[in-house]
Amino acid sequence: MAFCADCGTGMWYRQNRKGYICGGYGSHGSKKCSHHAIKESDLKSIILSNLKKYAREISKEGLIKKLEQQTVRAEKTTNKKLANIEREMKRLVERKSKFLNLLANEIITKADYQRAIEEINRELKRLSAQKTELQHSLESKNIHEEIAKLKAELDKYLLFNDLTEGMLHRFVRRIEIKADGTPKIFYRFSALSA
Repeated sequence: MAFCADCGTGMWYRQNRKGYICGGYGSHGSKKCSHHAIKESDLKSIILSNLKKYAREISKEGLIKKLEQQTVRAEKTTNKKLANIEREMKRLVERKSKFLNLLANEIITKADYQRAIEEINRELKRLSAQKTELQHSLESKNIHEEIAKLKAELDKYLLFNDLTEGMLHRFVRRIEIKADGTPKIFYRFSALSA
C-alpha cells in the first residue's frame, strides 16, 4: 500500500531501520531514486490520528446536517433534470407524430421522414440513457445509511489504540512517501487525504 511519491516503486520494510524505504533506492541506490524513508511507528501514529480525527468529525452534528443538506439539494437538482428530460422526450414523441402527418399528407418525402425520425430516435435514446443514469443516482443515494455505517466501523476499530492490518486495509487505499519522509495518505472513504 505504500509507494514512493517520486518513482512510484513500492516501499520496502527494513527491519534494521524499523521502517520503510523506497524500493527503487533499496535495489539500485541513488541512480534510481532518492532516499525516501519513514519509520513504521510514525506512519502508524499518523494514520491512527487521522482516523480518530475523521471519526470525531463524522460525530459532529453539524457535519451530518451539512451532508444531509447537500444531499437534499442534489436530489432537487436531479429531480429538476429528470423533469426537463421527460418534457423533452414528450416533445420529441410529438414531433415524430407531426412528421408522420407530414408524410401522410405528402408534404415531405419518405427519405426526409426517415432522416428526421432517425435523428429524433437518436436524441430519444440519448435522453433515455441520461434519465436512467439520473434515476439510478437517486436510488443509490442514502447518505444517512452511509454515514452511519462509516461511523460504526470507525467506532469499532478506534476502540483500540493500535493500527491493525484490518484497519489499514479497510480504511487506507494508498500511501505515498515524499522525499522528506512525510506521507500522503489516500483514504477509501470520500476524497479525504492527509
